[in-house]
Amino acid sequence: MMFVFWGMLFALFVPTAGYAESESDVLLKTVAFALTASDETTVEPVDQANCVFRVSKEIYRLNNVRLDRLRFQDQVRTLKNRKHRVTLVFLSGEATVQESIYEGLEDNNNQLTAEVMQLLKENFPDVFKAHNTPLNQVTLVLPTDDGKRVREAWRFIYSHGCSGTASSRGLNERE
Repeated sequence: MMFVFWGMLFALFVPTAGYAESESDVLLKTVAFALTASDETTVEPVDQANCVFRVSKEIYRLNNVRLDRLRFQDQVRTLKNRKHRVTLVFLSGEATVQESIYEGLEDNNNQLTAEVMQLLKENFPDVFKAHNTPLNQVTLVLPTDDGKRVREAWRFIYSHGCSGTASSRGLNERE
């Protein structure tokens, strides 16, 4: 009788073990939510060991975030006479915490006339050059009414793989 009981338990619970997400997958999903407040966002690990992730045209270096400066603020904003809840996440660090990627305008852009393209080349040649813009301070404006979940996501990130940084002041300077 006991053998049948254990067999039934085994049959019920073991198949789900194959579907369990890895810790890496859970971290990626949590990073996606923390950065965008969406469960549908895809995050690309650029260098997961060093907590560098890409979301669309932004690269985030989460190990560079000063944890003593990480702040959150829930707000209600009005847009077109409708109220929307957002959570602001303030990220800053001594080094780059976010890089905006600009891929440059293509020379053979079919959306612009040849005249406009020539004017752009003469007056604004940088629009054709790909470059990254590094920022050591950024405010994320996350469209969500669940600021608590955003905060929990950031706590999870820094307790499951990412380290962030501490104050640049030494111990002796604090005394």
